[in-house]
Amino acid sequence: MLSIVRLTPRDDGDQRPDGLHALVPAFPAGPAMPPGGQLPAAPPFVEPADLLPAGCPWALLQGLAADEARFRRATTEWRERMWFLVGRVSRDPSGMLYASIERAVEAPGLVSTAAAFSCGPLDYSRVVDGLDPGERVMGMCHTHDLGRITDLRPAAGEGGATALAVSSLFLSAQDIETALSVFAAPWHFSIVLASDSLAGDDWEERLRTAAGMGRAFAVFGYFDGVLVRRSITLTGASQL
Repeated sequence: MLSIVRLTPRDDGDQRPDGLHALVPAFPAGPAMPPGGQLPAAPPFVEPADLLPAGCPWALLQGLAADEARFRRATTEWRERMWFLVGRVSRDPSGMLYASIERAVEAPGLVSTAAAFSCGPLDYSRVVDGLDPGERVMGMCHTHDLGRITDLRPAAGEGGATALAVSSLFLSAQDIETALSVFAAPWHFSIVLASDSLAGDDWEERLRTAAGMGRAFAVFGYFDGVLVRRSITLTGASQL
């Protein structure tokens, strides 16, 4: 877990030579990652044993889902929403690194439509300025509702019926570009919340199980530099 940077000569006494340097961050010691249920990856990806372990509280994802459900009910013009994920990277007592997502901060100044969103570098800076000691930005969570994007619907099928070709749990080309340019560290995650999975009156009950959470959320992270859908440990207890 390192980053490669190019250093050029400076006038402040830095004696390091010009060229490429590997920067290895120092991660603090912490307790063991709490146990919990598993929000699974999507087949056919088989997670390797050395994939960075990651945890996120049930209550955090359920809280985002509840907030989005309220938004769906209150608006007549649905649009994508985005939150910055905040947490830590720590070493457990055995020395193993793990990532923990601890809270979410709704993106200030977000501009969005039903198919895309954007926010500027000042929005990111405001979130970073509000971090507590030891915290870091861990990525983003944003919403999709495939039913609102008419150009992704398939042609009419037999009998004139239409259906969605895929679920809302995907990363668009713009999402991937954002992840690779802004959230590209090994501890960065891109989480998608399928807003359309919150339709109906029983969504709260569905989110009490890991299987139900897997139909509402998808987690993407890095393995060998490739962005893949991966699992995450749901820590703590269900709060709904």
